[in-house]
Amino acid sequence: MSFRRKPDELDRWRRANANRLAELGFPTEVVDDHNRFLLAVQNAEDWETGWNSGWIVDNDAAPLLSLLTERFEPGEDLVDNLHRRIDPDWRRIPNP
Repeated sequence: MSFRRKPDELDRWRRANANRLAELGFPTEVVDDHNRFLLAVQNAEDWETGWNSGWIVDNDAAPLLSLLTERFEPGEDLVDNLHRRIDPDWRRIPNP
């Protein structure tokens, strides 16, 4: 008997938005791998491809931030980096 883990909501969201995430600057290799995607959002980089948030063109920053904030909150490096790129005066307010 094999065990199959039920996909979580975030995994379903990532797969449903894979094309859009790639259009907005994520490498497909990162989008295709759930754990790599989560690490890329958390750290704003992917060590295997060398990708980092600096690769996202300015015109894609706001749409990508809008898409990511459907599931991620400030505190993730990529979300924070995109906020600062759009508004240099933006500051994350830490949770109490």
